[in-house]
This record gives sequence, structure tokens and C-alpha cells, in this order.
Amino acid sequence: VALEAEASARIERGKRAIEQAQPIQTAAVAAIQKQLGILEATLQTTTLKIDDDRTSRADPSNANKADLYFSLVDGGNKPCKLRTAEDEDPFKSKPIKADKITNLKLTTLAKLKDNLKESKLAITNTAGTCPAEGTGKTSTQARLANCDIGGSARYAWTTTQASASDSQTATAIFQENSRTTDCTTLHTPEKLQEGHHAQLAATLCTALKMQSPTVTTFDGATGVTLAKSNTIRQAVRNCDPEFSTISNPADDTEAKTLVDYITKAYGEASDAFASKYVTNLETEEIQTRETKTAEGKKVNQLKSSEAVAYALSHLEGLRIKRELEAEKKSALSATVDSKKQRTSKEGLTGVNATKSGCELEDRECKAKVATRVAGIDCEANTTGSNSVAIKAPLWLAYLLLR
Repeated sequence: VALEAEASARIERGKRAIEQAQPIQTAAVAAIQKQLGILEATLQTTTLKIDDDRTSRADPSNANKADLYFSLVDGGNKPCKLRTAEDEDPFKSKPIKADKITNLKLTTLAKLKDNLKESKLAITNTAGTCPAEGTGKTSTQARLANCDIGGSARYAWTTTQASASDSQTATAIFQENSRTTDCTTLHTPEKLQEGHHAQLAATLCTALKMQSPTVTTFDGATGVTLAKSNTIRQAVRNCDPEFSTISNPADDTEAKTLVDYITKAYGEASDAFASKYVTNLETEEIQTRETKTAEGKKVNQLKSSEAVAYALSHLEGLRIKRELEAEKKSALSATVDSKKQRTSKEGLTGVNATKSGCELEDRECKAKVATRVAGIDCEANTTGSNSVAIKAPLWLAYLLLR
């Protein structure tokens, strides 16, 4: 009972931790997915270049005027590519250590234009008089000043290869490597207005500072460590009359005898608990049902969480079946003629009533009811001093915390 209660308590604590972490982790995943979308869009823009607009347009009515049209077209080479699920992990030989991340270079929408480079329209075979002294020119007008282009001129566009990294901004995820500063101190409301990269940094800070929810197994447990569990203390106190007078099991002074008992019962040596409660249980055979028929399997053969679930559900079904059968027998017994009931008038005394498992109430023999204390279903101590009747197989706790 105590081990099952402790296993259930650990699982419940793990569930609560997971429930608390879930919205934070979900927000972090959503922010990362959005950033991946920004990266994909950013990479696509690196293929853009300027070229002649080839749409048919009417000439200007003024013979001394020429209108030039240019278009932004797709056709350039991407400077890199996004990794797909089939690609080998580039960090395989040197895995990323999430606990070492302090700053990240993140692509920002505000700097997207910095990835795109200049396009050049080279005009050759001009009639002459184009500027050729080699001094710097900063405008189209200066570059074409007095230039006699003529009908034989030739035009060619070239675009400098775009970059995929010039739009990145060094962004702090944590204030320092030790990650001691609170996330809200670094990621202020003003910083969050800078764009999605700032919002992503704040979300990652919160998610990475959160400890991963874990459920502690019974591996390495000893009587000393288990005696510190308030759940185990409560279970033993509630189920064993020897300790029923203890009002506060969590009080080490008042519950000293209880703590000493638990410590000795589970064993003080490092391997005592494992050899008595784990090793033996691993080879115990239990009934499970994964296919059409039930079969026996050793506990250590239940490798997956699904296999454990199959075994637990099958055993629960067997328990329910036994309860239903017991209820049917009880209902049948209740229909027996009242004349056949044994009463105190027919010579039943309080002594033999107790021995027969009955107690006298309203001059009638009624079955005794098992004691239920503090939410834990316990049976009377019938196996001697300082021994607790087991409500469920010991391997249940083992299965729950595998």
C-alpha cells in the first residue's frame, strides 16, 4: 500500500509539472516554427534580382524622351539551403548543448533588405562621350552625363550574389552564462516591440530556464530515503494500528518509531530494497493481454509503456470481474429465508460471533467491514505486529515507475 501510494504521488507530481510546463513549451515551439517560416521566406528572397521589364508598353509621345522599366524577378542562386529531414545532422559530431546557449544570431525582418545586393546594367557599344575619367559617380544621371548611347548599344544585367546572414542580429537569450537573471529583466516590453526575434528570445529564455519534468523511479531507493517520504509515512500510519496514535507523521520527533520501522522494513543498505522489492519483482510472472487471449509474462518483459498499459488494464478488468461476481453472490445470499439466519436468540454469543467473522448488531450477526482510514483502503493487521496487509501486488508500484 505504501509503495503504491508513493508511486502514485510521484506520478501525480510529474503530471502537474508537465501540465505547468506544457503551455510554456507549446509557446516556444510555436515561436520556433514562426522563425523557421521567416527563414524560409528570407532564403527565397535571396533569389530575387532586377532585370528588364519585358511587358509590352507604348512609347512616350515625346521623341526626346525614353522611359525605362525594370522588374524584380526570381532566378538568382540561393546562398544556402534549409536542412530537410533526410539530411544528415550537421551537429552530429558536435551536438548542440542547450544549457550553454546564451546568445543566438537570429534573422530579423527589419534587416531583410540587407541580404539583397546591387544589380548592374552595363551599356556597351555606345557612340561615345560617356564619362570615363574614373571618378566616383553616385547617381544614374552622373553616370550617363553627355553619354551618346546610340542604336548600336548593348545592355547586360548582372546581380551580386545575395547573402543569407546579413539580416541576422545577435540576440541575447540570457543575461549571462549562469542564467541567474530573471527573463523579464532582460526581455522588457520595450525590447519585445523590436520584432519576432526579440519575442522568440524571451520565449526561449523562459522555456530553457524551466527544468524538464521528471518522475523519480525507485532505482537506488533505500529504507533511509523512503522513510523521508510523507506519503509512505501516512500510508503506514493509517494502515498499521501500531502507529495509529501518531498525529503528525511528518514530525520526525513524534514519528521516530515509524521512521525507524520504515527504514528497517525497506533496508538500510544500498542494495537491500532493490534485491527485496525490485529484482524479485522483475522476474515475477503476471497476466496480460495484448492479443486475442491472455498470457503470462514476466514483469521485465514489459519493455514499452504500451505493454505496461496492456498489463494494467487487463488486471484491472480481472479485478472488476471479481467484484461483480462477489456482488452477485452477496445478492443471492441476501435472499435466504430469514428463519435460517443465526441470531443471538439461537445461542450465538459475542465470542463465537467474533470468531466467525461477525459482529452483533441489533441482535443480528452482520459481516465485519474492512477499516478505511484517511482515504487509504487498509485491511486489519492480521499478520502480526508491525506488518501491513498489501492491497495490491507490489509490482504495481514497480510498473507505474518503470
